[in-house]
Amino acid sequence: MKPDFTVSPSQLINIVWVFLGVFVVTGAISTGHYWIASLALIPIYKIADYACWTYDVYEDCIVENRGVFSVTTREVYFHRVKSVMMYRPFWMRILGVGNIVVKGSDQFTNTFVIYGLDNIEEFEDGLQDVIKDKRKEMGMKEYEVYQM
Repeated sequence: MKPDFTVSPSQLINIVWVFLGVFVVTGAISTGHYWIASLALIPIYKIADYACWTYDVYEDCIVENRGVFSVTTREVYFHRVKSVMMYRPFWMRILGVGNIVVKGSDQFTNTFVIYGLDNIEEFEDGLQDVIKDKRKEMGMKEYEVYQM
């Protein structure tokens, strides 16, 4: 089945890793200790990790695929979502990106974080609408039971 659309975390989040990699490589070249340049593999791996990280949005769920060598796949069905929170730390606000935290009632993915999205307000509004529609379509009502 083909997803309705796919989003990926922004590479802007890796800006610190890019600067660190450039700093390490220039330091290795200027000092003549070229073995230090091997530390640049860490930023390269972080950039590759974010490039391979996707969120596929289907009609009834979001599927997260993450990993460069070993891939982990998680999915959250919209009708099982309890709440959605938008989280934008100061440094992410400067870069124009943010995170969405989805709380659900699923056993394995009760907290699902969508990292580093551009146009986060627009995505969060659309996500809220889809969740409401799916819950209404499936006749889902939420009851909280507290033990005293």
